[in-house]
Amino acid sequence: MSSGVVLISSAPRDNVVDTVDSVRTFMPEWRVVVIDDGVPDVRGDGLPDDVTVLPPLNYPRNTLGALWMKYCYGLKFILVNRPSDFILKLDADALVVASGLEAVIGRVFADPQVGLAGVYRIDPSGGRRDFSPIARAIGAEAKGLRSWVRPFARGPLRSLLVEARRNGYETGEHALGAANVIRTRMLEDWARRGWLSLKGLGTSHVPDDALLSLTTRAAGFTIAELGGRDGPFGVTWRGLPASPPELAASRAVIVHSVRSWEDWTEGEIRSFFKDRRQTVQAD
Repeated sequence: MSSGVVLISSAPRDNVVDTVDSVRTFMPEWRVVVIDDGVPDVRGDGLPDDVTVLPPLNYPRNTLGALWMKYCYGLKFILVNRPSDFILKLDADALVVASGLEAVIGRVFADPQVGLAGVYRIDPSGGRRDFSPIARAIGAEAKGLRSWVRPFARGPLRSLLVEARRNGYETGEHALGAANVIRTRMLEDWARRGWLSLKGLGTSHVPDDALLSLTTRAAGFTIAELGGRDGPFGVTWRGLPASPPELAASRAVIVHSVRSWEDWTEGEIRSFFKDRRQTVQAD
């Protein structure tokens, strides 16, 4: 199996220890890097010693581009210090709930042009995802009134758009950022172009997953689908796409968001999946 690293960004409200435990249970060979974003003594909260914890980055606050810059910070660290073939970018309110991601990666990345994989055009219910809100945000920032309010973001965004459209990019298309698999070879290409250090994007109000997908297409890579009713990513923007028992019985290997499902609380959802992990660990 190709080597891999999991990159998780944590914040004070996140139970990053539980999320890391889910990774360790089902992906024991993968190394883990956590970006600490204000979590009090995240190491003392119970993370294993071999988990790499990066200190907070001094990036712009109150913008969506700030999260993008934070992830670029983590991705650059991995490129230099944790050589790997693939990176699983995982939100701290996501969980790995079953084994099998390696087989998924082997299948979708057999095409050398695939640079990114995630919930792309089809959501876990089987419905078609709507890219129009993101398209409007990109349009406003690249050429509308907002572009003059945030001039530092306008230049890099326009440049990426030009390159992406040459490669057939549909404005607004993106894979949900809660869980993505990234080909490291693509990031090496970005690094050569300086695309992991576009500080102007830190002021952007375009979401980080849209910037990730835009940059993927600008580099000439494609995005693979991991959504759909039987897809391996049971991932939606807010809450879970189905109840925890339904997801446990499905083919999903990663779920998001564990913050809620109908009347289930985050604590109850995490406890449900932790009990299942303990059964796996006992075996």
